[in-house]
Amino acid sequence: MLRVHPVSTTPHDALFRAVFSDPQNAASELRHCLPADVSANIDFSTLKLRPGTFVDDALQNRHADLLFEAKISGHNGFVYVLFEHQSSPDKWMLLRMAGYMVRIWETFLKSSPQVDKLPVIVPVILSQVEGGWQSARKFTDIVDVASNQTAVFGRYVPDFEVQIEDLAGTEGDELERRDMVAKAKLALLLLRHTRRAEN
Repeated sequence: MLRVHPVSTTPHDALFRAVFSDPQNAASELRHCLPADVSANIDFSTLKLRPGTFVDDALQNRHADLLFEAKISGHNGFVYVLFEHQSSPDKWMLLRMAGYMVRIWETFLKSSPQVDKLPVIVPVILSQVEGGWQSARKFTDIVDVASNQTAVFGRYVPDFEVQIEDLAGTEGDELERRDMVAKAKLALLLLRHTRRAEN
């Protein structure tokens, strides 16, 4: 399930990997886009890139990913960054994310079969979807359970949410004002600008 990173197939993919494979640049972006309480519990000084990709072969032209390990609340954990470099929304993005997270856990268990619990994974989507992110952010939002039946059937539905860095929905001057590593900020501006220039 874990594969070597493929040769980048798009300029967006190449830029994403070139900049955010560096833990310092990734940390600069993650400190900004993650909620404050989450960010405060990640020791970014321990952020380390893990090799490989978890994206389906058929989707390599639409998604790129980076997996980092770090100390999260004093425990070993992961931050998984998925770059969605497509212009149209994918209503099943959270289902795909769930599959990628399972692959990460399965790969982890192969290298650490003695553990008693799985490490936490913080999922982040860096999105260029035209018009801004409008799809679900929580997995429960894509499962058809009537609102008055959530107490009955909600126990059978996985419940996680993803953090969205919505480049298309963020103004350029807002990105420019961010307190970030210059290289990471420039990469976000370029990703945002090139996507808009293509539309």
